[in-house]
Amino acid sequence: MDRVLARYAAQLPLTIRQVWYSLISDGVLVKEERSYKRLVEVLGMTRRSGRIRWAALRDDTEIRAEPVAYDGPEDFRAALHQAALDFRLDRQAGQRGRLETWSETAGMVDQLVTVADP
Repeated sequence: MDRVLARYAAQLPLTIRQVWYSLISDGVLVKEERSYKRLVEVLGMTRRSGRIRWAALRDDTEIRAEPVAYDGPEDFRAALHQAALDFRLDRQAGQRGRLETWSETAGMVDQLVTVADP
């Protein structure tokens, strides 16, 4: 697990399934449901013991929707200022073709954004 987390340090946090598939491709685990369930248990123990950071793994099954709210007018102005700083034109507008990156699973989206957006 340590090698997997070190290998993907720039893409953290990983999902447990990503760690599992990495360990399968490394030949450490076999692709069986029981090895996945055992990995879930082991990762839980290593997180609780402090051996690995809680922030190193994420759970994409929880989806939250919260209304946009501000602490006051200054907070709203700061959000507008940040939105202006983040503004960018669609670099593919008017092009005959459009580049897209697709993923089979939501767990890979953060990693794909890291490498595909620049």
